[in-house]
Amino acid sequence: MTHPFTPGVSPDFQLCGRNSGQPRPGTVSNVADLGQAAMWHRQVAALATAADRAGVGAEEFAPVRTRLLAQQTRFPAVAQRDLIPGPDEVANAGAALGDHSPENVRAALATANSTLDSVDRALAGQIRPAVMAAPAGPEQRPVAVRNGLIYGGYAVCVAIAQIALLVTADDESTLPITAPLCLIVLPAFAWLAGFVTISAIFGRHGGPSVKRSPRLGAIICFLPDLGLCAWVGLIYAIGHA
Repeated sequence: MTHPFTPGVSPDFQLCGRNSGQPRPGTVSNVADLGQAAMWHRQVAALATAADRAGVGAEEFAPVRTRLLAQQTRFPAVAQRDLIPGPDEVANAGAALGDHSPENVRAALATANSTLDSVDRALAGQIRPAVMAAPAGPEQRPVAVRNGLIYGGYAVCVAIAQIALLVTADDESTLPITAPLCLIVLPAFAWLAGFVTISAIFGRHGGPSVKRSPRLGAIICFLPDLGLCAWVGLIYAIGHA
């Protein structure tokens, strides 16, 4: 009989003839190419579909269908479209069932299982490139850490401004005016800048509400005040020692 599948594609995948009760000699060789593995998988899928349409081997082909479904999940996404047999392939594969006798069905089933074994070996031998973990970006870090880094950046700017104002301010004329600016206004602006920055970067229109950690931001932005007060107290203590 004529080979039930595409001529010249897989010479080892020979199903039994119409009058033969045994598979032809030879087994499916190891599949070296993923495309060929997909082709052989599709051939078995066409045979299982043909058997289902003919109403033969329902129980016998049930494990084959289970294996086909399991193999589909192991193929790369780019090969998924090559796993579904077309109508011509299904009609061609139906010839392997011959006169639907139990002998022919068993022979076709044996060759189908042998083919699926080779596809399993091919899939197991595929070398998958190692996926290197991408460095965590701001959106991948925990929310508190992400927001703390943003507030902390503005808090550093506040500390630099406070030190500059403290060094350049005159103790009698300008210090009483700059002290509230250093201790209250600048940290408040830093907190507001961090709050707005988080909203602008991570807030999405129509998306879920973004967590801005306002209390954490307030603590971080006002931390420079503690350092400034400690520095002033140290200078005062040294000057009056």
